[in-house]
Amino acid sequence: MRHEQRVLEARAAPEHWWFRARAHILRRIAANIAPPSADVAVLDFGCGSGANYTAFRDYAYLGADPSDQAIDQARQSHPDGTFVRCDTMHDPRLDAPRASIVLAADVLEHIEDDSWALRELVDSTSRGCHILVTVPAEPALWSPHDVALGHFRRYDRDTFTMLWNGLPVVPRLVSAFNCRLYPLIRIARSVTRWRGRALGPTRTDVSMPRSRLANRLLESIFLGEADRLVAAFRGEARPYRRGVSMLAVLRNARTDTP
Repeated sequence: MRHEQRVLEARAAPEHWWFRARAHILRRIAANIAPPSADVAVLDFGCGSGANYTAFRDYAYLGADPSDQAIDQARQSHPDGTFVRCDTMHDPRLDAPRASIVLAADVLEHIEDDSWALRELVDSTSRGCHILVTVPAEPALWSPHDVALGHFRRYDRDTFTMLWNGLPVVPRLVSAFNCRLYPLIRIARSVTRWRGRALGPTRTDVSMPRSRLANRLLESIFLGEADRLVAAFRGEARPYRRGVSMLAVLRNARTDTP
């Protein structure tokens, strides 16, 4: 991700509808894995500027990212949080084997060898740990937004589920999400592809909507998917089939310890 995009993300994330809704959806699912407690360790790997921190501050939260700039921005935005700059989940400062929940929120698409990265997440954590993974979905939505953010790919269900093929994990939920806004976003991405040459390679959808009302409305629409996603995690509803993103909840089922 370019420096200017990190700065834009850090400025927008605290109030931007997408970051806020995603964080609270993950928080709702996490609460069904382990109720909030200062004794429950949540490791946010690839935390960026700390967009998930506020939603998880009632857990024992630790944010980690390989970018010095991202960690600096996270510390500035959330001075009461704990953030560590590191390149690997095996860094002893992360104490990954103690984590009950690991977040990899829109991380894997930035890594060329995404299968290796997920394997590292599983290998570094203990049996019973839940790994919450989100990725951008629908290759048809590829646009200058993805290029500017340094994405290697967008996923369909097959390429997503293939990531944990052969790994000692049990998928407890695999679902699309950000589904209700999918038609509008598909139109918007088509427009940005068409105008891509004029807009240049730094065009993204991260900037705040001009209207606060529009921002709140978009957040409410996206966040409205939380009930069904939680019900699907519990086995009480069907997952979403198509959306702008995909979500997986994987339980580490390895027989040994890291």
